[in-house]
Amino acid sequence: MPSKKKVGIDIDNDGKPDIIFDFKTIIILVTMVASISFSYSDLKKEIEIAKTLPLYEIQNDDFNIVNQKMDYIQMEIERMEKQIKDLEKKAYKK
Repeated sequence: MPSKKKVGIDIDNDGKPDIIFDFKTIIILVTMVASISFSYSDLKKEIEIAKTLPLYEIQNDDFNIVNQKMDYIQMEIERMEKQIKDLEKKAYKK
């Protein structure tokens, strides 16, 4: 039966390990730290690249698209209001 290797850390110097890690836990911790550090460095690079990009300017086309969508939604609301009134008329007749 293989023995499990464990590493103990004595924080208060009393001769007994306060924290005990096995090999698997150490590997997981090292992997997590490496992953976080690589992600951080990638994020810093992307921020530097984003700083060099030109600023996005809002154009009239954007406002036109928003206005078209608002008009469509308003027409749909009016159509649904008419359908509701028709359904109410039918419901009250019975």
